[in-house]
Amino acid sequence: MVVLEAVTQLIPPPQLQPTSESSPTVLPLIELPSTPTPTTAAQGFGDLQISADKVYYRSPACGPKELSIQIDLGDSSAYSVVLFIRLEDMASGEKTEWTAIPMNPVGGNTFGYNLSVERDIPEFARFSAAYMHVQIVATNSSGAEIGRTSVDSIVQIEICSG
Repeated sequence: MVVLEAVTQLIPPPQLQPTSESSPTVLPLIELPSTPTPTTAAQGFGDLQISADKVYYRSPACGPKELSIQIDLGDSSAYSVVLFIRLEDMASGEKTEWTAIPMNPVGGNTFGYNLSVERDIPEFARFSAAYMHVQIVATNSSGAEIGRTSVDSIVQIEICSG
């Protein structure tokens, strides 16, 4: 039978000193801008390009269920671009809350997003026919707003019963 002797003297653990190499790199915290507000068009921003003026939900028999949204931000120093959307009922004027969707860089200073009514708009089925309000807000790498478009309602959303 083997008996293990207890360690009578504790060895202190090595003291680790953080070095600049082991310190984590802190990225700037980018917060989404607050809800959109009407404003004049941002300086240097190109026109908002939307692939359709009407989209449908439920059945694809009536027409497109998705649309492409793009904007050229010119020579701005945009780091983050957010697409805000909400719906307004054509009959009553009732509006949904704003939904924020980060846009993707397409190339150069152009940002875009392929919006699917049923995937991207939480309350898409709330109204049988609605206007979709759109606003785009751009921020720099520090999170400071560098521009926002006006609030436009140039897309209609309708239920497809076909």
